Amino acid sequence: MKPIVQLVDEWAAFEEVSEQPTVEAFCRYYLQKQRPKPKQAGKKGERIMNGAYLLKTLGRILSAYSLYFRSAVNHIGIPPAESFYYLNGLLHLGEVRKSDLINYMFAETTTGMEVINRLIRENKIDERTSPDDKRAKLIKITEKGITALDEIL
Repeated sequence: MKPIVQLVDEWAAFEEVSEQPTVEAFCRYYLQKQRPKPKQAGKKGERIMNGAYLLKTLGRILSAYSLYFRSAVNHIGIPPAESFYYLNGLLHLGEVRKSDLINYMFAETTTGMEVINRLIRENKIDERTSPDDKRAKLIKITEKGITALDEIL
């Protein structure tokens, strides 16, 4: 069968199942039909892109990102990835309470305090008592912290 005749036959089959037969929709339909069949049979009409496949793909992307990220930050004195994230978050937030930065990072309080205190010891974050609430501490990124971020970005 000639390719143009085959294409017309595919269009006729597409028109029978489609509510809005457009060229774009036909192209998607035709390309979907050309995909290889999955090795494991699923439920009728089930998409191949299920949660497990998505998680596996995201895991591979995260592994590659982690490898390159660790390599990039290794030479600038911010070995843990969290330090970069906290400094970057603080750069965008400005001067805030410690708890505000920890909440912004979706971190646990103890973990967040450990990272913040380490960055304070490394002089990448400045800390001062809040003028409004003497119990709260305000933190902001220092020039050393900005320099460290500039080196990685």
